[in-house]
Amino acid sequence: MNLPPFFRFLTRLFSRPDDTKRLSFSAEKIFSLTHKTPTSYQGAACYGKYLFQFSDHMGNVGVYDLEKRALLSVIDLKSNPLYHCNNANFGKKGEEEFPLLYVSMENIDAHCALVFRVERKGEEFSLTKVQTIVYPDPRKAGVYYPNCMVDGENGFLYVMGYTQNSYNKSKNNFIKVTRFPLPVINDPIVELSGDGLDSFLLPSVTATQGGLVVDGNIYQTYGFDGSSSFRVIDPEKKCFSACVQLPRHRFTSEPESLVFYNGNFYCADVRGRVFLFRINPV
Repeated sequence: MNLPPFFRFLTRLFSRPDDTKRLSFSAEKIFSLTHKTPTSYQGAACYGKYLFQFSDHMGNVGVYDLEKRALLSVIDLKSNPLYHCNNANFGKKGEEEFPLLYVSMENIDAHCALVFRVERKGEEFSLTKVQTIVYPDPRKAGVYYPNCMVDGENGFLYVMGYTQNSYNKSKNNFIKVTRFPLPVINDPIVELSGDGLDSFLLPSVTATQGGLVVDGNIYQTYGFDGSSSFRVIDPEKKCFSACVQLPRHRFTSEPESLVFYNGNFYCADVRGRVFLFRINPV
């Protein structure tokens, strides 16, 4: 992937052991999502200038033009109370206009990700489900509140969850990250099993939220109202390589979705406020 100079600089900073001392961070609110949802805003994914913002229970999806910061379309879907839509990622670009779109539920009962094909006619969009990826049952695998990140470029699916039946930080709770091969789209249902390609444990952080893989690293938001963070996971070194606390006065609600567009990270909170992350050396 050809990364912009700023992003290559940012990646080098994150690789340093004392990176948090070298970074200043601000989160600038740039607009608020305008499509109405009866629940809350959750995971989102971005491809090109198009942002797909999911709601809890998957009641609807708002499609936005990030250049114009404008709502283009609302896709109404069949609501399911088990579908949390905690995270969404696009896979690798194929022959169609949009890559496949993966939506992870982070639910103990609905431990799965749904895979959609995206179609567009002008400014009208539609989603067609082509596959369900079922994670190992949390009660048997001991990995609770499973969530996934897609590395389409390298063909990986990262499934992460807590080793205890709790999404709160504690010294006895850990985040387990397992790397699986990204399933091919042949069968409508694929069940992940076994130990995957590899796995590792991270210290627990309260509430895994939205994230994505860029250039092999996992970038993710965590936390609840007034206490949240933006972190980087290095899957090769099997550790957090950076952590920045999100400004309390800005993030008074949960940071839900994280996308990468035009060389910058954007995060939407549970209320639909969209922030541009600015990270600079100090």
